[in-house]
Order: sequence, then structure tokens, then C-alpha cells
Amino acid sequence: MKSCGINLDQGLITIRPSHHEKLEAWSGEGIDKRDYVNIPHDSEPSQIGAALRLAFSRCTG
Repeated sequence: MKSCGINLDQGLITIRPSHHEKLEAWSGEGIDKRDYVNIPHDSEPSQIGAALRLAFSRCTG
């Protein structure tokens, strides 16, 4: 299962992939800040969707 955290700060959406440890348990273990996906908040919906798919592809576990 894949999970991402999403933040909006100063006009930038940051999508943070996670590591699935066990049933209903995720962490940031093995995830580096280089794995985060950043995109401007006013991006087209298709671009935001692509960014989310990229972040999901970086999830581990």
C-alpha cells in the first residue's frame, strides 16, 4: 500500500512519499528529501496528478 503526505507552504505543494512498514503503519524510513516532489500550487490539475503519481512511485515497502 502506498501513502503520501501533502503540504502547501508559500505557494509550493510538497508531496512526501512514505515507507510502508506494516498494516496501517508508514514512516519516512529510507525516504530522502530528494524523493519529495515539489510543484507550484497553481499548476494545472494534470500536472498535480502527475506529481502525485511520481511521488507514489517513490514510496517503498
